[in-house]
Amino acid sequence: MGGPTFPRFLENLRDRHQFALKDEAARAALAEILAPEPDLVPSHRVVVETRGEGLVFQRLAIDFPVTGEAEAFFLRPAGAGPFPAVLLLHDHGSRFDVGKEKVIFPADRPEDAPRDWFDRFYGGRAIGDWLARQGYAVLAIDALGWGGRSVGEYENQQALAANIMQFGLSWAGIIAAEDNWSANLLAGLPTVDSERIGAMGLSMGALRCWQLAAVSPRIEIFASICWMTRMQALMVDGNNQLRGQSAYAMLHPQLAGRIDYPEIAALAAPKPAVFISGREDRLFPPAGIEAAFETLGAAWNRAGASKAITTLLRPGGHAFTLEDQALVIKKFDAALKPRTC
Repeated sequence: MGGPTFPRFLENLRDRHQFALKDEAARAALAEILAPEPDLVPSHRVVVETRGEGLVFQRLAIDFPVTGEAEAFFLRPAGAGPFPAVLLLHDHGSRFDVGKEKVIFPADRPEDAPRDWFDRFYGGRAIGDWLARQGYAVLAIDALGWGGRSVGEYENQQALAANIMQFGLSWAGIIAAEDNWSANLLAGLPTVDSERIGAMGLSMGALRCWQLAAVSPRIEIFASICWMTRMQALMVDGNNQLRGQSAYAMLHPQLAGRIDYPEIAALAAPKPAVFISGREDRLFPPAGIEAAFETLGAAWNRAGASKAITTLLRPGGHAFTLEDQALVIKKFDAALKPRTC
């Protein structure tokens, strides 16, 4: 197998992982690392507003602590609302010049739309626009290192991660904190119903999604597509998680070896949740996915919410397919839209 090699001397450390951080201790550690200043609402301003086809598109500038200004798209149905809302978390994809544009069509600059991305990973849809046409307000923000916050390719990203570590922080921790603050911002927008907010993401966006759901009371339901496994399943020759580079955007050194990925996500129970993975996804071995899904199912069962979680290991690869989207929107509508007699 090509790609990075897992050093043989680390095998013993990998196999000795105890993942001893549990229950309330785990919840407290996660809150400290993933959700510092949990009630913070970053300030924002509208840069551009465009209306058409029953939708209102806004390009926002958001002022985050530490990192400063970030670009975001906010898309909603026309009208006063308040609307149910989705925080849409973009993927990694080894493409860094776009972030929010991967999930919401840039109505003010159509030439910037990565149409090939919609085709490759989202069934030909700008998925945020599709959600808005289903009646949702949708917010997508550039994660640090993507879109308007890109620092360039892999070498520069690894340098960014190393520089952040000099201050006792991590790149992944900053992304997680900003996702939490973004959920707070979304809840406070006047056209959004703060009691009806979900999160959704593909690939790195999926990881961001379940770790956010574990710490944010704002998130009522979430859908995580193509990023769930056990940690040890990724610590094998050829896996991208061994590369360094922008893998640091998904690695929390304060948690490594103390709590496994599905155990982080399990702290979101009993919230309604959808986890979908592809059996032919080359990034995530099926055995690791199946083991993680077993852990998740047990956690929701302990919480008395076994019917609230959907875990699906389907045929196919690393994408948010139209079939996936049909399943997810059904779950979101049930959780976030008022029932009528």
